Amino acid sequence: MKDINNKLGDFFDEFDSVIPLKLEKPEDAKKLMQGLVRKYPNYAEAHAALAAVLWSEGEVSKAEGQFSEATRREPLYRDIR
Repeated sequence: MKDINNKLGDFFDEFDSVIPLKLEKPEDAKKLMQGLVRKYPNYAEAHAALAAVLWSEGEVSKAEGQFSEATRREPLYRDIR
């Protein structure tokens, strides 16, 4: 249980840093989210956040792909579609 809490803590520490990066440096936010998806491939929130960054950059097709990944990993995202 301690290992999973450490992983979740790391994930949320990195995820929290996205907001200022997205506002000031979208390219850094994109790189950060891509790294999170690689590091935590089963976390739907990482895929959803990457989808948001991609969408904001006009990469609609890639954003839709990441959002599809999020819905596969977290059924609650299916209600958003």
